[in-house]
Amino acid sequence: MSSTEQFNQALEWLHCSRGSVQTLADYLHEAEAIDLKDTALAVESVAAMIRKGAERISRAHSLLRWEFAEQGDLAS
Repeated sequence: MSSTEQFNQALEWLHCSRGSVQTLADYLHEAEAIDLKDTALAVESVAAMIRKGAERISRAHSLLRWEFAEQGDLAS
């Protein structure tokens, strides 16, 4: 998988987490009663999506550096 594909997947994870946070915030604003266990589970899910996005960014960055290093070796 190329660095560009890794970055794109990271962005997808981060966009999903942003949408989930917005949905959760809307729910919390409108809810008359809040189930703390369900809310905690939702927050943990968002944290997992953010973590997955961050992992993809890290991989993409490493891969990008590797790709640049290979290009440098080929140019020599």
